Amino acid sequence: MGQANAGFYATQTQAKGFDIYIDGNIELVGPSVTKQVVAQYQAALDEYYNNMKFIYKCYRVHFNLQVKSSEDWNKINSLTTLVQIVDVTKDKETKTAYEKYGLYSWYDWEEYDKENGSDISGACDSHKDGIYNVKCAEKTQWFHDSGKDNGAQRGVLAYASQRSVNYDGEQKKTSYAVIPNSASASTIAHEIGHTLGFVHPNKASDSPCGSTGMLMDACAGNNTKAITMEDLYNMLKRMKLECRYDIELPNVKFTMATIVSECPGQSNEGCLVNFASSAVLTLRAETSGLDLTGSGELKHTKTVDNNNCGKVSHQDGIIEVSGDFNSYLGSKDTEPGLNLHITHTYSKEPWESFGLSTPFIKNWLNKETMEGFFPITDLSFIFGDYDDTTKITGPINMSLLNYSTEAEILSPPVSCVSVGVVEQLKTGSLKLKSVEPFRNSWK
Repeated sequence: MGQANAGFYATQTQAKGFDIYIDGNIELVGPSVTKQVVAQYQAALDEYYNNMKFIYKCYRVHFNLQVKSSEDWNKINSLTTLVQIVDVTKDKETKTAYEKYGLYSWYDWEEYDKENGSDISGACDSHKDGIYNVKCAEKTQWFHDSGKDNGAQRGVLAYASQRSVNYDGEQKKTSYAVIPNSASASTIAHEIGHTLGFVHPNKASDSPCGSTGMLMDACAGNNTKAITMEDLYNMLKRMKLECRYDIELPNVKFTMATIVSECPGQSNEGCLVNFASSAVLTLRAETSGLDLTGSGELKHTKTVDNNNCGKVSHQDGIIEVSGDFNSYLGSKDTEPGLNLHITHTYSKEPWESFGLSTPFIKNWLNKETMEGFFPITDLSFIFGDYDDTTKITGPINMSLLNYSTEAEILSPPVSCVSVGVVEQLKTGSLKLKSVEPFRNSWK
């Protein structure tokens, strides 16, 4: 192969602020490569990559993948993404063998020669010049019959080597693929995805093609245009591109009303507890790969005390944050976005407390105080568009713990004493106060 040009890479990726630019060079080789085939490949990559809108964490992703043909093997750049085009439409014999046996270069032809006293490994372990060798394809039957296929599957119609960019954003090894000239646009995009670093997702046990319906499912022919956050991560993970999110719920309200009934002859012993407080929930979460970690606090800002049972007090809360996020993709006409899912636990629980100062109540209850705490445990929202990756674009959802406060009446029971607790939790508008892209320095 020819000498690589200085500064020329199969894939080069640059991160600038909130933008990631991915430039790739794809060379098609083989006797069946025509201007029409080049145009077919370029159209497929434009449709699935170049004209799509992607968000990776807090970054906008811009693909610029360009296709050209190389007629002379000796002039091929060694750092390009090299795609050999196998002509399976030229004659009936080739088409029949290809449909039955698929690619043949997956097999261990040196083992075949050793077992059969032949010398065909040089002809069968590659698709030289994109020429499909029908005899090699037919001889793959031996591997299946002898149980020596080593996981190779008949019917594999395209192949690409796995690559991803390094820490500096450059892919310095040749990426290699073999694709038939009859391939669909989704097959082309799928195999080029492998050369970028994308992998097949986990398969469902009852489906040979996976269950996601995404571009990188093992059976690419019927896939959608959906490239996932995991696909982009597999390509870019060695670049250590991360994001920091500062999130605030500025107006968390907690109210509690407790009514204790009066007993006959004890008209002054009943009391009403009624208070409300406001708090601010702040979270700082950082991405680490495809996970989120962080911390935060719930801090009281105001308490309104309208009770005659006792003094209200409170404690602020300390929070540990974990979570994940997934992306939904846009197109030329629609916006992409992220669904951020945060679960937090309290390492120090916030609480509200009021003392039962009325002697009658204390005598009949086994508690001198009643307490409750803010039970937000799960938070998710959709944010990010192509012009502003910090913008909240979808509904905010919260999950709350089932919460109750009980006061146990001591023996002997007195039917005229009852305690009821009602709480209401309201939240103000969530704010994504700041988003900061950063890059981990360790390699």
